[in-house]
Amino acid sequence: MSAHVLYPGCLISRRYPGFEAAARFVAKKLGMELVDREGFTCCPDPVWLRSARQDLWLRMAARNLAVAAGQNGDAGSLVALCNGCFETLNTALHLLKTDQKQREQVARFLESQGQTLSTCLQVKHLVQVVYETLGPEELKKHLVRPLEGLTLATHPGCHLTRPSDIARFDDPLNPRALDELVEALGARVLDYPTKSQCCGLPVFVTDRELSLSLAAEKIRAVAQADGLVVTCPSCFQQFETVQMLDRSLPRVPVFYYFELLALALGADPGEIGLDQHRIKADAVLARLGHAKSSAHGVSGARGTKPN
Repeated sequence: MSAHVLYPGCLISRRYPGFEAAARFVAKKLGMELVDREGFTCCPDPVWLRSARQDLWLRMAARNLAVAAGQNGDAGSLVALCNGCFETLNTALHLLKTDQKQREQVARFLESQGQTLSTCLQVKHLVQVVYETLGPEELKKHLVRPLEGLTLATHPGCHLTRPSDIARFDDPLNPRALDELVEALGARVLDYPTKSQCCGLPVFVTDRELSLSLAAEKIRAVAQADGLVVTCPSCFQQFETVQMLDRSLPRVPVFYYFELLALALGADPGEIGLDQHRIKADAVLARLGHAKSSAHGVSGARGTKPN
């Protein structure tokens, strides 16, 4: 695989460093070079700030693209670990390529900051890179500890596949890529009717009740699974939070996809932060032959509720 500039995003860097550790472990095992750049800021998020100040949102995103491109503007691709970061940076890149007026305004802003506008990059989510450049069948050949015997539900999330004409990855109405990547690890994927439904986080600020009810509906729908697999730290946060707030919900451990892939490639749970989850996955890890987590949290197992 070729080299990619890594954009870890602020939520992962500040709250879920284990996700980045898992991604780096996976990249090393799969022969993918991740290049670090100094100077990244928040992407910024594709919902709240963009709704309030699209001009500021675009300038911040363009600045991150300039940082990723480097002084020579020769970087080939920028890889995000978060669905929201992926949508922001990819959509901003599309706007800068297709809207001359906005491109000129942003270029002048960047020049005032001593930077140069760059639209030569490709923006990808790491899930997209693994799926498109390696693929599920080839991925199977690298596994050392397959996740056999597990039943997992997937939540691709809204921002990974939408807007579809810009994301250009998977089917937004019937996403399959994450299912195939989970199946490649040896697990069975649980089919459920609300797979494409939003986690609810984007409306948390304006309608907390609606936000949490959307997440709770998902948790109930996948109660019989051993875990829920996401590709976005915001979705991960939402699904753990609703279970911590609503004690009536079944406990369903939530996994960032690259945590599971790292486990299947031989990582120890502790080195990728699995002991830091609030909804503990001890039962799942035990079935995979790993020792019980020592950190505090709420234990989760298939279809169970806390005492």
